[in-house]
Amino acid sequence: MKQILTKDDVKRAIQGLTDAGTKATQAAIYGALGRRGSMGTLARLIREIREEARALTESPEGRKLFLEVWGLAVKEGRAQQEAVIAELQESVEALAAENERLEGAFLAERNLADDLEKEKSRLAKELSHAQSRAEEELRQARTAQAKASEKAEGALQQLSDARGHHAKQLEDLQADLKTAVAKAYDFQLRLVRAEALLEARDVPPPLTESRNPGEK
Repeated sequence: MKQILTKDDVKRAIQGLTDAGTKATQAAIYGALGRRGSMGTLARLIREIREEARALTESPEGRKLFLEVWGLAVKEGRAQQEAVIAELQESVEALAAENERLEGAFLAERNLADDLEKEKSRLAKELSHAQSRAEEELRQARTAQAKASEKAEGALQQLSDARGHHAKQLEDLQADLKTAVAKAYDFQLRLVRAEALLEARDVPPPLTESRNPGEK
């Protein structure tokens, strides 16, 4: 069973659509009414409401009332507009303050980034110089080490040569000593034989420098 659709229901639907900023077409009104009643009844009520509004605006009393209502609406709209403008002005001021704050923060961040970039460049230069110095010191140390190794090898070679030379000299001295000992032994043996021969012939042996002064 369909519910009865009244003119007041239609007026309230039209007013609601108007307040919402929606054009009050027949389909929109029908939707706002929850699709109550028939489209024919709705079309008739809409037509009657518009005729009443037209008749009201065409009469002197209606015009006066319309102008009063219009003035109040304009005044109310102007007050609402001023309130909206004031609110927008506050929003603009707040946004300007926030923008100024963000610009200050951005400048501070950019200055910090510039300082960090400069510090990075300075540290990179110092690191490059330190690396160059370290490489030069390492090169010098390697050169000094090579020279020291070369000198050490030369000294070792000289020591080896000297040891060889000394060993040869010692070997020669030992050979000479052995030869001298052999000669002395041979001379002593000959001397003993000569003395024995002289004793056998009863000839006293001659004094030799090899005998001690106390010997007889």
